[in-house]
Formats: sequence, structure tokens, C-alpha cells
Amino acid sequence: MLATYTGTAFHVNYVLGSVVPVMTAVVMLKSKLFSRATAYAGILGSVLGLGLYVPKIGLFLAIISVPFLAVWNILIARRLFRLGRPK
Repeated sequence: MLATYTGTAFHVNYVLGSVVPVMTAVVMLKSKLFSRATAYAGILGSVLGLGLYVPKIGLFLAIISVPFLAVWNILIARRLFRLGRPK
């Protein structure tokens, strides 16, 4: 298990896993389907997640990003359920 958290594959996955949600949240800001709070929660959580690469406080920043990403996912799910409701 320890081998899966070292090396290039881990870093590529981690960086892409943080950059793609930022891009998605920026598109959400321009859309009228999602609220600004949803977009900002995604941006904040993803940027804080990239804090893993900041020396000394990186792990703390990455852990702080988890609640923001959880709220982002809940807000997205809530909106998608409302959009899927029959009229």
C-alpha cells in the first residue's frame, strides 16, 4: 500500500485531481444552474488541496480542504437532484 502513495503516478493524479475541479468550479461561476456558493466551495477546496506541496503546512492545508470539497459535492448533488425532478 505504501508504494501506491509515492512516485510520479501519485503526483500526477493528485495535481490533476485538484486542477480539474478548479476548472469545473470556474465554469460553474459562469453558469446560472449552480449557485456562486457551490462554485466558490469547489475553488477553495481544490486550491487548498494543492496546498499539499507547501512545505511544513502542506498536509494541514490538504486536510482543511476536505470539508470544503464535501460541501461542494453535497451542493452539486442537491442541485442535480432538483434538476432531475419531474415538473
